[in-house]
Amino acid sequence: MIAVMSRILHTVLALCLAAPLPACPLVEVAVLDADPGLQGAESSLARMDDGFVLTWQSRLGGNEAALRFRHLSPEGRNRASGEIARGSGWFLNGADFPSLQVLDNGDWIAHWLERTGAGRYSYDIRTTRSQDRGESWSAPVTLHDDGTASEHGFVAWVPAGEDGAWATWLDGRETVVAESRAGEGGHAHGHGAAGGAMTLRVARLSRDGVIGGELLDDRVCDCCQTAAARAGTSTLVVYRDRSDDEVRDIHLRRHDGRRWLPAQPLFAEGWRIAGCPVNGPALAARGRHAVAAAYSEAGGTPAVRLRRSSDAGASWSEAVDVVVGDTLGRLHLAVFDDGRALLSRIDTDGGDAILRLSLHGRHGEVLSQCDVARRKASQLAGFPRMAVGGQGGMLSWTEAVGGQPQVRVATLRVPADGSEAQESP
Repeated sequence: MIAVMSRILHTVLALCLAAPLPACPLVEVAVLDADPGLQGAESSLARMDDGFVLTWQSRLGGNEAALRFRHLSPEGRNRASGEIARGSGWFLNGADFPSLQVLDNGDWIAHWLERTGAGRYSYDIRTTRSQDRGESWSAPVTLHDDGTASEHGFVAWVPAGEDGAWATWLDGRETVVAESRAGEGGHAHGHGAAGGAMTLRVARLSRDGVIGGELLDDRVCDCCQTAAARAGTSTLVVYRDRSDDEVRDIHLRRHDGRRWLPAQPLFAEGWRIAGCPVNGPALAARGRHAVAAAYSEAGGTPAVRLRRSSDAGASWSEAVDVVVGDTLGRLHLAVFDDGRALLSRIDTDGGDAILRLSLHGRHGEVLSQCDVARRKASQLAGFPRMAVGGQGGMLSWTEAVGGQPQVRVATLRVPADGSEAQESP
């Protein structure tokens, strides 16, 4: 009887949706009630044809962790849930964390990070695939083949037709190769650094496994998230570059359907910083419309800027200031079917952190802005994530609840605007 009542109570809690937050013009936000089943952190979201897939990591005690998922309806109701993988010795980090991508044929592909050596940042990217919407999962494989005990992470996924997917990631193989050569009396080729540089790499995957790999940039920022999206027939990748004199601006690589075109600066702000800011760019696309956003402290003031493309990333608008001052960045983007874009970020006000959304029009202008959560800075952790489909969407983030990390979820809706030209994805 107790077990039955517990299940009933859990179901009722899962179905109780909070009312939309006030003072949020053009964006309807409904925060779901806190769910005890979502204890954990490092959440991510993916769009499906009938809802969304939420993933997160749960700490199981000792050295063990699990990557879990929920299939949620557009209203936030739990349709199915399960476990993707579990293990010990995982690399658990609020900035570099697992995600799941739904591919064009309906397959799900997911990744997590496993430690490979004694080094603090020695870990591999492990991937698995489900062909039955999470009922079963393939044997895990490692995304890269270098075999070095170095950092591999900050993965971004893009569907690549049928069962295919592009994966981009930061790869530290050259850092340990250079250190090894230097220790043997050779020359460390790290562009003036003690070791080699962090690199950006890409690989294509199918049901048959990992199909090759390619170097996209031989010197990038060490620990900023990458972002990728499909725009028309092009695949776009944005990342924080790193010059010889420590300028760390946002660059773009574009695959035009035949080859990867040369890198180009996307946000050339001249931000010179000695260490990694752990604040990567955001990117999203729908049809041929792409939107990118970046955080920078060039000139000494925190700022978030946004650019748009209407030709699948071939050209971009001038950058628009979204916020200057009082922001931590931690950006994510989503584009609705009508071309409007939604940007999430963490702003600050005194000792508080604010999860804030801004809706942007076809020229990047801010159409609406609203606050989803306001907490003490120590209670609002990690990097919020979004996914959208049609005019609806979902947002997830991590809060400290009773001293424990808790994944929170909100549903989103942006009513269609007749003034915005429609374009199907």
